[in-house]
Amino acid sequence: MRAAQRSYEEDLDDDGEIESRAHHAARTVGAWLKPLLPDLTSEVAAIDHALDRLGLTRADGALRVPNADSRFDRLLEVVTQHLRDGKQWKHDERLIIFTEYKTTLDYLFLRFKSKFQGDYESRIRILFGGKSQAGLMNRDEVIAAFNDPEDPIRILIATDVASEGLNLQESARLVFHFDIPWNPSRLEQRNGRLDRRGQARDVTVFHFTSEDDADLKFVGKVVQKVHEIREDLGSMGQVFDAAFERRFQDQEDTDPLIEHLDHDVKKAKGRAIVPRNSSETSGEEYAKHLAEFGRHIDLSPETLKQTLEVALASGFGYPRLDGPDAKGRMRLATPIPPRWQSLIDDTLRLERKGAAIGALPAIVFDPAFFLDASKGRAVFRAKPDTVLLHLGHPVFHHALSTLARLRFPGSGRKQRDHTASRWTVRTGDVPKDLDALIFLTVEELAINELREPFHHWTRTYQIPLRQGDLGDPLPYQEPTADRAGTRVSDAALVEGARHIWEDAEPDLRMFVQSRAASLTEALKKRLEDVGRDALKAEQERFRLRLKEVERAMSENTIAKLEKERDRLIADMRQLSLIDIDRRAQEDRLRDLEAELQRRSSHFNELLTRLKAEQDRVLSLVLPKRYQLRQSAQVFPVAVEIRLPGSAR
Repeated sequence: MRAAQRSYEEDLDDDGEIESRAHHAARTVGAWLKPLLPDLTSEVAAIDHALDRLGLTRADGALRVPNADSRFDRLLEVVTQHLRDGKQWKHDERLIIFTEYKTTLDYLFLRFKSKFQGDYESRIRILFGGKSQAGLMNRDEVIAAFNDPEDPIRILIATDVASEGLNLQESARLVFHFDIPWNPSRLEQRNGRLDRRGQARDVTVFHFTSEDDADLKFVGKVVQKVHEIREDLGSMGQVFDAAFERRFQDQEDTDPLIEHLDHDVKKAKGRAIVPRNSSETSGEEYAKHLAEFGRHIDLSPETLKQTLEVALASGFGYPRLDGPDAKGRMRLATPIPPRWQSLIDDTLRLERKGAAIGALPAIVFDPAFFLDASKGRAVFRAKPDTVLLHLGHPVFHHALSTLARLRFPGSGRKQRDHTASRWTVRTGDVPKDLDALIFLTVEELAINELREPFHHWTRTYQIPLRQGDLGDPLPYQEPTADRAGTRVSDAALVEGARHIWEDAEPDLRMFVQSRAASLTEALKKRLEDVGRDALKAEQERFRLRLKEVERAMSENTIAKLEKERDRLIADMRQLSLIDIDRRAQEDRLRDLEAELQRRSSHFNELLTRLKAEQDRVLSLVLPKRYQLRQSAQVFPVAVEIRLPGSAR
């Protein structure tokens, strides 16, 4: 009944026609029920008395300020404590207040207007759905003002409809739930307007609670639970729905209901959590592991910049990047190579804003450029005139595909004109007892029986050459530990390196074959271990999914329908002597029986499909996924012969 009333009240704000139709329906139902209902004169008198104490009457059509409102008084305390410094507003604090209804929003705005008088016009803004009102800022203007640190706005009052899509994390950290929504997901959506990526401070959430009011006590407990189980909220919908129904429809006592809610939440906890790489790894430790991995694959801002410039210059010439400027930013040199023009126009240029074509932004390759620690915590802040070029950007996708085509140019003349050399000769730091160092870069590839690549890696071996014989590869070094020396242009040195290669090539072929064999055995062992763990994990996942469907059948969806059916049957028996729309009740009963049958059939079909999927995954997919197809492949990619000499 309360949920229906809340939905109806929201509709009144948006459409006057609904109100007239609702009044007509109310009069019809009232005439029908009048013979069955007791005289409510005393109850109506009590309501009139309560309205009179608040300074209101049933005839009031406009908002009126009651004689006392403890909830607004508490809200005002929060504003005074967190947003005010004496008679002045604090510069770095803002508050967003969420309400369920437009009527509540208007009431709060009226109270603040009365409290702060002339100071309210620029300090307090409202945001709600529906038609805009004359003299008020539109939605975009309000959001822009709230996000502008120089704007005098300090309080934003918004409805749930207006909260969708708001990003306020850069300007505020205080949120007040003046009304609590019945759906916990909506509550979390409100908090998410501030508590999201880019928030540099801890978010504080305010809401009402009471030990004297059972409804407020229950709702306050729900708010607390939503905050505690944010990661599990997606799996808790039915738990909270059942709790709200038992409190506000069945009128169950608050304390035992809260205990039952705690039990149900604990039982459902963990179903919706997305597994992380390591539950025991902190964010700081994970960042260190990620940085270490970047060093192993030579992924750094400098190598990203070099990779892009080489790809841009292919067939067009250097330089292709200008800069850096005083802030460390680069820019694409003009003219843009024709093969890149359309891609850059589509994915890189700034918004046109009336111009025929947008300007080219500044570009950086290091995300640290966007980190802002001005409020005590480093957060990522996008900048409108600068773009981060990373491996996932379309420009880099095109760069890597361009370099791949240079490695495998095909047979056409045009392709041969733009090829990459697969071997080079350089001088650099080589131990005195060695004739040369051979840097052999290979690409490793392995696929499973599903033809899915599961191992794809490029690595470089440093193989010493001493008196014409190849030695064992030197210990692994991170790519950043060795930078190429000076490229050789002397013809005699190049010819000497060619003879070194001709002598060493047979042994290098054997080395590659040996590497492929040892890699094959290592991958087989690794697949066996990982596959065993994956099988156990999938078995547990299917067990939980089947149990979830069975629980939904027994505890929630079907149980609710059965409860409604039994209640309807009881009502029909009680009114068996009164012929009041008996046919409608019978029709409703048939509909419930049909819906029960449909739901039962749906759940049984879902169980059948889940079991079939379980058999398919455990018997067919996983065994092939963790089985090596043929053997691992090792392909030579490039060779550098480094001769003794000074590196520059």
